[in-house]
Amino acid sequence: MSVVDKITGTQSGEFTVGSTGPNPRKLVATASGLEIRDAGGSLVPVVSDNLSFDRQLINIPEAPGDTVEFRGWAAFNCTLTAVEAYCAVVNTQGTYTLTIVNNATGNTVLSAVGGNYNVNGLSPDTVTTVGLTATSSDLAFSARDRWTVTLASNDAGMDASGVYISLHFTSA
Repeated sequence: MSVVDKITGTQSGEFTVGSTGPNPRKLVATASGLEIRDAGGSLVPVVSDNLSFDRQLINIPEAPGDTVEFRGWAAFNCTLTAVEAYCAVVNTQGTYTLTIVNNATGNTVLSAVGGNYNVNGLSPDTVTTVGLTATSSDLAFSARDRWTVTLASNDAGMDASGVYISLHFTSA
């Protein structure tokens, strides 16, 4: 009898998925659906078939004493769920700020005071999560809604390098 023959109607049960090596996975049927669990019984994250994900990784050119803008748009109806910033070498001259605006609402997506995140506060060579606004409408994007990432330096001696911004979106 096959596994399909054994699991019929409304039942619960489990069977091993993949190898029986040091960390086998089990497919577990519960009253609320299917789950994958590891050997210790912990839930293993699985991406749902109806969940879309988009990540925009942007290498920002350094522009001492100037402003750089990068514009993009949503590939599908989505919600901005995370922003990360990285500098290989952190700026020590003047101010260097990050602003990200949802062009549809005209508002910032960041929680920083005034919507301007102080990039000088990053640790060198470390990916840092940047706080998002609590206003959900500013994090929501319809397909083809635009956003603008702005990095502004007020000092010609700006010495940051290796600047990256990552935007993470999931389907709405």
